[in-house]
Amino acid sequence: MSKQFSRDGHRQRLRDSYVQNGIDSLSERSILELLLTYAIPRRDVKNTAYALLNRFNGNLKSVLGADVAELCSVDGVGESTAVLLKMFGDLPVFLAERATRETDVICDYVSAKEYVKTHYKDVDEEQLILIAINSMCEVVKQKVLVKGAVNEEELNALDIIEFLLTGKAADSVLVHIVPDGNYKPKDVDVR
Repeated sequence: MSKQFSRDGHRQRLRDSYVQNGIDSLSERSILELLLTYAIPRRDVKNTAYALLNRFNGNLKSVLGADVAELCSVDGVGESTAVLLKMFGDLPVFLAERATRETDVICDYVSAKEYVKTHYKDVDEEQLILIAINSMCEVVKQKVLVKGAVNEEELNALDIIEFLLTGKAADSVLVHIVPDGNYKPKDVDVR
């Protein structure tokens, strides 16, 4: 009795193979198919994957390195799909560049906490520090706003705004350092 093969569940089999065995378990075509399943829902993407590989010298790196307009010229590839593929090609370069930068990066609570632990570990008095961050999550500059016991009356909103504007900050982190090492904000900090 011969074994029956079906396309049913193909997307799930690709995902399972990746999750269970890693990316090395997939061919370049299968990797491309898996990516396409997230950009093109409810449609068979096998022919689109083949068309992309045929158009770009048969390798995934060329597909992911192509311009959005070039990708859109392939039958079955729309702008959203092309942008996703281009972004996947750009992502490793972006991450490698970010890792080699000397600039400190704060992009979430965990990295902010690590930054403070690294740069202010020897501070033995209460301080309120303002850190300016650019659109790439890089620390632009920082300023000690208050040394010693912090109270609301000591803060001048205009000074804070001026500091952030002159630093061309896209975001900021306000850090209240307390020598006891407690990283949980107090109610007054939140206010």
